[in-house]
Amino acid sequence: THVVVVCMINLYEHLYPQDSGTRKWWMGIFYLLVPWSLLFVLITTDTPLFLFSSLSVWFFVMGVIKQKSTYFFLAGLLMGLAFLSKYFVVLLLLAYCFCLWRFYSKPWRALVYLLLPVVIFGLENLWFNLMNGWPNVMFNVFHRNEGVDGHGWSWLVFLLMMFYVLSP
Repeated sequence: THVVVVCMINLYEHLYPQDSGTRKWWMGIFYLLVPWSLLFVLITTDTPLFLFSSLSVWFFVMGVIKQKSTYFFLAGLLMGLAFLSKYFVVLLLLAYCFCLWRFYSKPWRALVYLLLPVVIFGLENLWFNLMNGWPNVMFNVFHRNEGVDGHGWSWLVFLLMMFYVLSP
């Protein structure tokens, strides 16, 4: 969590270099108040997911700000490492694509630098699953869905929850 706060402070300094210091002071207070106890409830695979995806977001934003391909490559490298932790980080790739098409002048070039390391880590994950009996897929598809009754209630509950979250 401290890595995330430090990245937020660094991004803020790059986005608002002319700030008087009041907001920076409050961000420093926020850094000091981040509870260490949050680190002790994380699941083993969540820790690298948070670390690598946070750093990936930082490098991605720096790439958009500074218009340098190196930052996009590093963002993709860190996103690939987060992908090895959990597949959930694929949603971050969708957010990156949206941001590139919306806010970046050369989205295709940045996307190539971003996807190159992600594809390499994805192929490594595919190779691991192929050689070891697909343990990740077996766990996520079968073991996580053992108690699902198949009547569609889970989808209805999910849609109602999404409606509630997205409503004002």
